[in-house]
Amino acid sequence: MPKSDNKNYPASRLAGLKPYKKGQSGNPKGRPPTPPEIKEALQGHSLEAVQRAYDLMMNSTNEMVQLKATEMFLAPFVSKAAQKLDIDHQVTHNMSDLIAKMNASMAAVEHKPEIIDVTPISKRLDPSPDASL
Repeated sequence: MPKSDNKNYPASRLAGLKPYKKGQSGNPKGRPPTPPEIKEALQGHSLEAVQRAYDLMMNSTNEMVQLKATEMFLAPFVSKAAQKLDIDHQVTHNMSDLIAKMNASMAAVEHKPEIIDVTPISKRLDPSPDASL
């Protein structure tokens, strides 16, 4: 039997499942909106809920309750997963420098010849032997 998340599922339960195509969402319409009557009913009690959560965070004798209440307060302000960003902050002063840098990167990765010739036109058209330097 196939396993998923350390649970055993019978083959009959998995029979009709098909994997999603690459790039395809499993929920294309997104989460359904909260009905307006639910929103209205909750708005009237939101201040009481915040006060209750604060009271539990500060006064509960159960550490798990305190932790959960603290998470409720911090969740809107703290990212759940920290992300490391590596930013190349070198400034390229002109387009030919940018193209040369790209060619060097491509050559190093793929070991291919230059894809764009950045030699100035005057040097490419000059037939003298010194022009190739």
